[in-house]
Amino acid sequence: MLTFLGLKPEDVFTWDNYPFNATTQNVKKRWLILLGYFVIDETIFVVTTTTRFEYYGKGKPREHHVYFDFPAGTGGLAQNSIIDFSQDFQSDIPLSAFQKYQSNIIKTGTLNQDNINQLLNFLEKAPTIAKIIKRRIYECIRESGYKVTK
Repeated sequence: MLTFLGLKPEDVFTWDNYPFNATTQNVKKRWLILLGYFVIDETIFVVTTTTRFEYYGKGKPREHHVYFDFPAGTGGLAQNSIIDFSQDFQSDIPLSAFQKYQSNIIKTGTLNQDNINQLLNFLEKAPTIAKIIKRRIYECIRESGYKVTK
């Protein structure tokens, strides 16, 4: 199983001063879940979390996004958090960025099999993520010892 910086797929971690915010220019601490990587081009797949519940639900701006929530404590998450594959999935972070900012990255926990199942069920529904990337994520999580039925 491939790991880097002590992280493997299904790990939850914080990244202080996260430089890759998709929706804001603010550089801040983010909570992320490592989903996998392509060894060939050293690309990392992560999903960031949000605690901005006011954007989700009927009549809200992100009502139609593919999302679900994890309660505080799941995988070390400090607060109730939303995982939004339509908004917060990133597949373009190079390994070199993890190495450059490694002093800002701290593992907080690991998702259990039930959490992984929930995450993968919602990943499957995400129309914005290519099938080849989904397949690689399933492979990475399977290689970490989790059951993946996809």
